[in-house]
Parts: sequence; C-alpha cells; structure tokens
Amino acid sequence: MNKLLTSVVLAASLAPIQAFAAPYLPSSCDSSNAWANGFSAVECRDNNTNGYPDNNGDETVTLFLNTTWPDAGDFSPLVKNGFSNAGMSFNVTDAEPGAGYANAFEFFLPDEYAGTEIDWVLAIKQSNYLVSYLFKDILVNTGQPSISGHFNSPWKNGTDDFSWAGGLPGEPGTPVIPVPEPGSLALLGLGLIGLRFARRRSKAS
Repeated sequence: MNKLLTSVVLAASLAPIQAFAAPYLPSSCDSSNAWANGFSAVECRDNNTNGYPDNNGDETVTLFLNTTWPDAGDFSPLVKNGFSNAGMSFNVTDAEPGAGYANAFEFFLPDEYAGTEIDWVLAIKQSNYLVSYLFKDILVNTGQPSISGHFNSPWKNGTDDFSWAGGLPGEPGTPVIPVPEPGSLALLGLGLIGLRFARRRSKAS
C-alpha cells in the first residue's frame, strides 16, 4: 500500500514538470495565419516533421528554408526581427486591437524593390521547430520600400509565442506601372483636344 501511495504521489509531482518540458507543437499550419499587403500566404509548410538543423546559423537556416520551397525560387538573405541584413530589416510588434492577429510586422527592403512584385517567405521559429509561409506576387510599397502585415504564431503554450520571426525575399521584379483609370484617360483625352483647338486659334490669329 505504501509503495502504491508513493508511486501516485511521485507521478503527481512529476506531471507538471513533464507538461512544462514538453516541446512546443504547432496547433496548425494554416496559410491564413499570415498575410502581407492585403493578401494571405498561398501555402504554409511545417518543418517539424522534417527536423531542424542543429546549426542555427543564418546561412544554414537560409539553405534549409530554400530546401523547404525548392520549386518557388531562391530566397535570401534571412532577415530576423530586431536585426539588419544587407540593408534590410524586419520589425515585429504587437498587433493593434481588433486586427484578428497577435503580431504585426514591417519588412523593409532596398530601393530596387520599390513598386515591384516579389515572392518571399515568412519564417517563424520556436525551440527546434520551424513553420514557413510562402507569399506570391506581393507588391512592395513605394516611398520607403516595405511589406507590412500580420501573423499568428502556430505555437500555443499559454501565449502566442515564438523565438524569432523573419523574412527571406526573392529577386525584385520589374516595376509595376499603374494602369490609369478610365476617368483619368477621359480627362487626358479632353485635355489633348483642348490643346489642339488652342493651337488652331493661335495660328488663325
């Protein structure tokens, strides 16, 4: 009886420790957990089943993520929140109330990205696990070239938690030329007609 009681007490005392030591596991790998410049990610891939490199250096992680998306293009460099890399930075803050997401981000890019559509990858790491999201044809803001959006960490351990988040850009595309709206074209046409009549009057006088 004493042995049984001792076993029950020991198991009860270890249960909180075992629960605390359990690895962070993703609740889901859902592309709707992340969006950028008005569009959600096209796909999410969970690297927990594939393992994570023991060497957590940026170059190793970059290679690992490119292996994750072999048919999507080349993505480099890895820009983590709170750090700058190759003139790029990735900032994460708490999302505004009512956003529907826990985290907001701003991905700042070099000038050659302004006004271009790019593919890029959002990576979120917790412990030795990694989830990444692929974005396609995202139009980079002009002025200060950037991509902004929100994401939820897929790990639930009492809070919306992660070790770091970061972006990996693809190559900048051709600048997108805005297409004039029909009203603008009509005004342009009237202006050209008016200019033509003005020239005729000047010649006649």
